[in-house]
Amino acid sequence: MEKKALFLEGDNIISTKEEQEANEFSARVLIPRQYQQRYQNLPGSSLEVIKFARQVGVSPGIVVGQLQHIGRLQRTELNLSKGDSVGVTNF
Repeated sequence: MEKKALFLEGDNIISTKEEQEANEFSARVLIPRQYQQRYQNLPGSSLEVIKFARQVGVSPGIVVGQLQHIGRLQRTELNLSKGDSVGVTNF
């Protein structure tokens, strides 16, 4: 029988080992190693996030989500960068 796992993200969800491994893997894949130092020190402004995302080749929403995940941004900060409605993801 195949083992299945369900992953939920939220402020009150207890992190499992599998979820932590998945988060670390996605962070490495989405933000390549050569950009990690700059990413860790990235200013939390929309312009800087957009410039960084273009350089790395990912959506600004991915960068915002990762910064929120590691605690560099609050979960409510720069959320407009996650949606197409403001046009920042069309790079």
